[in-house]
Amino acid sequence: MTWCCRSLLKKKSTITKPSEAMPGVMRIPEKHLAREIERIANAGIRSVMTFGISHHTDANGSDAWNENGLVARMSRICKDAVPEMIVMSDTCFCEYTSHGHCGVLCEHGVDNDATLVNLGKQAVVAAAAGADFIAPSAAMDGQVQAIRQALDAAGFTRTPSCPTPPNLPLRSTARSAKRRAPR
Repeated sequence: MTWCCRSLLKKKSTITKPSEAMPGVMRIPEKHLAREIERIANAGIRSVMTFGISHHTDANGSDAWNENGLVARMSRICKDAVPEMIVMSDTCFCEYTSHGHCGVLCEHGVDNDATLVNLGKQAVVAAAAGADFIAPSAAMDGQVQAIRQALDAAGFTRTPSCPTPPNLPLRSTARSAKRRAPR
């Protein structure tokens, strides 16, 4: 499998434009995602990793595990447009929280246990929407095991988890670009 594309979606945006922080990567409005998936499939690309930027943020990143939220919609749009496209769903919710952190915050910092529950819910929603791979990248202790357990408990025993390092250059740049991007 080739890591070939990362889709930065903005639901309210109507213009596809390059990401200033990531040369060669486009910010794709949600309404243009299907067309873009078809275009890249026609160019021979067979897999994508979706990375959304939600306009529905809160302290816990709950849009990430909403069955009708951006994570689910991206997977469904990709699979509906090109069913054979391999869809990897980035599993982190820094882009869904109002504070931009990968974890649930509490008085003493990050609540790792609450974060693991939320990551599991996000992974299940992505798998249910058609994601072929779950790509955890939140850098939380125990995230891979928690996500695997959540997927298995929900019946997604054949959906693999393929962790992406949070310091991967494109991943780190995507997070930085997200923090600088207007919502």
